[in-house]
Amino acid sequence: MEKRPLGKTGIEVSVFGFGSYRIDKRIHGHMDALRHALLSGVNFIDTSTNYSDGNSELLIGEVLQEIEDSTDLHRGDFVVASKAGYIQGKNLETVKRHDASGDPYPEITNCSPDLKHCIHPSFLKDQISESLRRMKCGYLDVFFLHNPEYFLMYSTERDLSKVRKEYYGRLRAAFEHLEEEIKAGRIRSYGISSNTFGYQSFHKNFTSLEEVIKISPNGKNDKGIGVIQLPLNLKEKDGLTLINQAENGKSAIKLAAKAGLGIVINRPLNAIVNNRIERLADFKMDGSYNLKDLQSTFRAVDSLAENVLHEIKRQTRIGFERFQDLKDSFGAAKFLMKNLDDLDNPVALNDLIEFYVNPRTRIITANVIENEMMPPMITEVAKNFLGELKNFVFILRNIVIAKYNLNNMKLHGLLNNYIPQELRAGTLQTKALALTASLPYISSVLVGMRQREYANEVTGLGSLAGTGDPEAYWFMER
Repeated sequence: MEKRPLGKTGIEVSVFGFGSYRIDKRIHGHMDALRHALLSGVNFIDTSTNYSDGNSELLIGEVLQEIEDSTDLHRGDFVVASKAGYIQGKNLETVKRHDASGDPYPEITNCSPDLKHCIHPSFLKDQISESLRRMKCGYLDVFFLHNPEYFLMYSTERDLSKVRKEYYGRLRAAFEHLEEEIKAGRIRSYGISSNTFGYQSFHKNFTSLEEVIKISPNGKNDKGIGVIQLPLNLKEKDGLTLINQAENGKSAIKLAAKAGLGIVINRPLNAIVNNRIERLADFKMDGSYNLKDLQSTFRAVDSLAENVLHEIKRQTRIGFERFQDLKDSFGAAKFLMKNLDDLDNPVALNDLIEFYVNPRTRIITANVIENEMMPPMITEVAKNFLGELKNFVFILRNIVIAKYNLNNMKLHGLLNNYIPQELRAGTLQTKALALTASLPYISSVLVGMRQREYANEVTGLGSLAGTGDPEAYWFMER
């Protein structure tokens, strides 16, 4: 796979990097996907101390060790980046222990009861130690401050000039500490991963790259900030196209390129439009179904639900509240059918299944199917219900995917004007990645390759063919 300089850091990274958000040591397929990607030419891995509550870093450490033990590759063949800032899960437990012992971390931003944020040097020092412990990689090639704009988002100070002065002061203190981490050999370079580099300059949460460069240490023995990471995709172009750096008259990415910074792109396939995630991809279908198929399956599911609820009410002495819980659980298909017109996004549907349908199937399993006090006939009907519900969800998912893929055709037609002939028959995700990576000043594009087939698709792009004018799509009239 093509390698590119990571700005002035002296590091070279694969044009596509392995994005480790939602990668988890406890999921076997994720380990296989990372191993396959690294053995297929990907050399850049990006993670964070809070991804999967530390299990992302643990997985990376195991895979790197396994590859070193079984191949001629070693630690120096890979570029490992991590980030810190978020305090949740195990990090939150650590912060609470520090508070209880009378040694609290300073400058913590309180976001919610379960989420805090911090970029104070003492916190960063401990987070780097945790990353190195989990991944057993000796050093980090890149260390990012992870979305430091959370301070801006949750500050209660109304004077924006005061908030920004404090913000860049905290960033400067973090940079000075990271210079010491470089001298200690624990990291090789550092930067900021922010979602707000591409915001309008007047936005409260805007992170100005101009200001970041100004406060970056630049003494004789200082490395200075070397890398930025930000979102860029086919529908969120502002990081590249919005001129928001007042003195330089450039966008964040253009200024970063001029300053010699490495530029890492995240969310190339996940656009946030009107507060919804739009997946810039074609989804694989498992069959062809229509509305009649869905309605037929729904009738079967609904009939079983009514039957089992009637028998539970007739044959058991279940309490009112518990019965209402079961009624809600057996009504999952009815809820989906009622909201059918709004189900137009496979990603949103998957979330609905995971967080709405699946918890209700678990309630049915625990309270009916595995309940020894339930009459066998009720248990049997409940099992049949779950089987029909699974079939209903399967058909619904394929119908939603078919509708989504059809809507993608207009975007396919537009993109085909800007990509090489050999990519025009490809998937939407292939085209999106190719167009993003074709920008010559981009160092690497992070892709979540949680399955081997995803890794195959990305590594199959190999060296990208030229697109003529790489900027043509990005700067076309919107």
